[in-house]
Amino acid sequence: GKYLKDFYPDRYVIGGSRKNEAKCKPEKLGSTNSPIPIFYIVKDSVENRFCDASGTYDPTTKKFILKAGSVLATDPTPAYNYTLKGIGRRKFVSENCYKEKKGYKLKRDCILDSPSEAASYVIGRFVNGREEWRDINDNTLDTLYRNS
Repeated sequence: GKYLKDFYPDRYVIGGSRKNEAKCKPEKLGSTNSPIPIFYIVKDSVENRFCDASGTYDPTTKKFILKAGSVLATDPTPAYNYTLKGIGRRKFVSENCYKEKKGYKLKRDCILDSPSEAASYVIGRFVNGREEWRDINDNTLDTLYRNS
């Protein structure tokens, strides 16, 4: 598989061994001198729908990087499950996750086409990723990247 270093060699520092290759440490962005913000989704109120995920957003490419170790919900909603997006999620889960007690755990960092696709895969229903992904200060991704 491909790792973040293959797509963003100038932005990520990869650990020394192959074992740590999927765990990336963000460097400072080129001209902004600010670290790449980490966004989170944590839901634990509905049984079989627990999720605890993190990732970063690249405003240049508009891609979302879902971090290894993120936990995706076990059961998507029926309205989502039987759509093309739901089928894509099932394929994504079978190729990139393994089953744990609380949900599906992501084996490696994965680059997805948008924050909404990433959030939908994590939660298991249609959502607006720009509103669901929040940083440590509870700011939405939309608030931080509104004009990009």
